[in-house]
Amino acid sequence: MAFIKLILGVLFIALGWVYFFRPNLVLVLNKIAREKLLNDRIILLERKKVAILFFCLSFIALYMGITSLSKQASVKEGRSWISETSSYLMYEAMQDYCREKYDNAINKYNEVLKTDPDNITALRRLSYTYEACGDTAKARVVWQKLLKIQPKNREIMQKLGVKQNAN
Repeated sequence: MAFIKLILGVLFIALGWVYFFRPNLVLVLNKIAREKLLNDRIILLERKKVAILFFCLSFIALYMGITSLSKQASVKEGRSWISETSSYLMYEAMQDYCREKYDNAINKYNEVLKTDPDNITALRRLSYTYEACGDTAKARVVWQKLLKIQPKNREIMQKLGVKQNAN
């Protein structure tokens, strides 16, 4: 899809250049489409406006193509698709939590944690979901895992009843 956008961008630049600098070529192009859409007199009078339109469309298409390619380049790292999937699962899990479908939310948070076991947000939301279900033992296990990841987090220490050092 990115290459199509780049090709369209180059095509629009070429059309803009033709309309702006080669009025004779405009006549040839217009002759092809005259019967259906275009009129020679209007195009020659308005050719600079049409050229600007083509340039604008080309910049938009090129921008879209370049941004798509840069996203594909970040995929070479190998985990960007995982983060996109995880964020969508997190969104769905949060919706399930708000609808009080706690089992679905727990399953989705666990799916996120399979790909990213140290996802702090997923762990925190999973512990809150366990607490909402009334399963405080599992919530405590998750809070303890969070404490290992973030040993100085006050919220986690408070949930576990750990006293904080007064540094």
